[in-house]
Amino acid sequence: MAFVSPCVSAALGRSTFANARSCTPARRPYARAPGARHARVTATLGEKFGNLRNADIPSVSNTVTKFANSFGRPVPIVYRAVVNELLTTTHLASVTAMWEYDVIFAFGFESVFTSFLSFYPDAAERETLRNAVATALGFDPAKLAADAEAVLNWIDPVSTYDELVAKLEAAPADDVVASALRAPQKTESFEYYYSRCYGLGLISLMQKVGDEATIETAEKWAKLVGLEASKLTAEVGVYSSAMERLKQAEQIFAEAAAREAKKTADRLAKRAEEAAKKLEEIEKGEAAAPAAEGEEVAASNGSTPTTSTVTAKEEKSS
Repeated sequence: MAFVSPCVSAALGRSTFANARSCTPARRPYARAPGARHARVTATLGEKFGNLRNADIPSVSNTVTKFANSFGRPVPIVYRAVVNELLTTTHLASVTAMWEYDVIFAFGFESVFTSFLSFYPDAAERETLRNAVATALGFDPAKLAADAEAVLNWIDPVSTYDELVAKLEAAPADDVVASALRAPQKTESFEYYYSRCYGLGLISLMQKVGDEATIETAEKWAKLVGLEASKLTAEVGVYSSAMERLKQAEQIFAEAAAREAKKTADRLAKRAEEAAKKLEEIEKGEAAAPAAEGEEVAASNGSTPTTSTVTAKEEKSS
């Protein structure tokens, strides 16, 4: 039997293809219908968040505009990408129905300004920047700082990972820090929404107890709090590469600033030298002026007789 192309076969009406015109095979039906868990998840989310349908959700551009109006000046180019990323990812998390604020999120938010922006050229302006970002995202800057401080006080006595595990296991139900750390494992996976600031909070906690931010450490911590390992390992990768790029950029700008400062110092030194020379010339000129005046007076006395001399000569002749 001769080979007949699918298109020709379709034209003859003997094709197994559903669309003879495009010669694309018919889509297979799902191997199986969505399971009971899928249906339960859909129903649960619908019941829990159905009231948010058609809600007026602010856009990312609105948040960015609020920040720009509040801060009122350009963000230094070294830190611009960090600030834009923080605004964008945090906005998208905060408007998601499944996301919930907690103290680890606050700790992570604050860590952006204590780690990524630690070498910001002006400390007062950095605080203004922080407040502008927090306000634009709809957060209270004072509450973020207070919650981050609570996490810091909680972790300060802890010096190792094992001590952290023991403290977490012994923590009472009303411990807000422990509750935030337990949140991923206490919440249905489809109801828990991971945010970047939460991940940064965990990374900061790692460093506080002496754990280096590596893939292996991230997997260990993800298991501890009940997160998908891929989320935290990806966060660690992003964090490490971002910190490295930021350090390189800061070094480049620091070297450029040092070169510019040297040029400015050289210009000022040259101006000072020129001013000193001019002052020296002026002083020499002022010192020479009285001497010249004295010479003129002496010359004048030698060539022109005085009135008393003339009178004496007249009396002698008479």
